[in-house]
This record gives sequence, C-alpha cells and structure tokens, in this order.
Amino acid sequence: MARTSALNIKLENGSTAADLQEIYGSVIENVQANTVSMALKSQQFSGNPRAGSVEYKRFENAVSVAYGTARTAGAGVALQTKPVVVNIDTHREIVEEFKAFDVATYGVPGLLAKRAANHAKGMMRELDTAFFATAYATGTAVSHSASTTLGKVEEMILAVKKVKNSFVDGVEKEDIAVVLSNDWASALRIELDSLPSIDNNVGNGLLTSLHGVDIYESSRLPAG
Repeated sequence: MARTSALNIKLENGSTAADLQEIYGSVIENVQANTVSMALKSQQFSGNPRAGSVEYKRFENAVSVAYGTARTAGAGVALQTKPVVVNIDTHREIVEEFKAFDVATYGVPGLLAKRAANHAKGMMRELDTAFFATAYATGTAVSHSASTTLGKVEEMILAVKKVKNSFVDGVEKEDIAVVLSNDWASALRIELDSLPSIDNNVGNGLLTSLHGVDIYESSRLPAG
C-alpha cells in the first residue's frame, strides 16, 4: 500500500510531497551562527523607524582660536553637523503555508513556533550578510607588513585608532570592533592560545578581546 502524502509539505526537491509515514515525529533544527552585526550597529539615531527613515548625526570637533577673536560680526562659529539619513526601504518577507492536516499528522509539537523562530534567524542571517557587504564595499583597505595574523590584526586596529578628520580625532579602543572570517579567526586563536593569560570570551560571535578591542568571528563576510 502506498504511503500517505502530505498536502503541502514538500521534500527538498520542491516538487515531491513528503510521505507522512516516513516522518518520524521530530525535526532536526537548522543550525546557523549567531548574528554579529546587531552588536555593532549604532542605536544613537533620531526619528522613528516606523516612519520609514532615521537620521544619524555627528557634530564637528571644536577648535579654539586666539582669545577675543572667536566672535565675528557679533556671532560665534556655527556648529557643524554631518547628518546621515538611513531609509528603511528594503522590504522582505517569508511566507510558508501549512494545511491543518499536515500539522496534525507531521508529529512535531510546536511546528509553527519552530518555523517562526527559523524565520527570525533567516532574516538575521540576511541582515548580517548585507551589513558586511556594505562595510566591505565602502571601507578602506589596510595594507599589512606584519607576518603573523596577530600582527596583521594589530595593524588594522592601529589604522582605525589613528583616523583624524573634522569629526574624529583618533578613535578610542572601546569604539573599535574587528570582525574576522572563520579562517582568520582560527589562525588568530591558535596564536593567542600559545600565549599566557589570554582572555577566552566566546559568545554571540565574540572571539576574544585584544588590547581592549572586541574581536568577532563571522561566516557571513564577503568572499575573499
């Protein structure tokens, strides 16, 4: 006798309905890394995301001048700011459909709750990927002279620490984060493990802390 087919649960090929009697009452959860970009994104914005856009602002550094010369034509220097508008205009959705019969006979309690949790993880995975793709496309490359992974990471940190312009006069270490690919993170971890008294903080992608700078690992960096 042929086995009963599900109404709207398909096998991996997308066209064949799953056989209900071949489903053994449990489903292995999908596995994916934690989201790193959420720990790095600034929350210091103005505006309401529900309105479709938010704005980030940074004030220009103050510069002193000779006493008595700061006011010109009865007025001081206008405060300069550099607003950056972020439009919330990337609309995405996930829609899955089950029949009541499928849910009842699939043998997995809380199937809908499991799928809802997986949807959230899927969206976080997409956010991570898009975040690092944007960072890579708009970032500044750092050339390396060090021969070790530890030395190269330190060169990247120093390059950020030394940034100077109208809005930045050096960057504090607590405002810096380094995100490494799995290969780079593994190489760094091996070097650090050979040293005494090294922090071993691991959680939500946090690999370790190097001279006060958080080091993260992600599998969602652009290729190469």
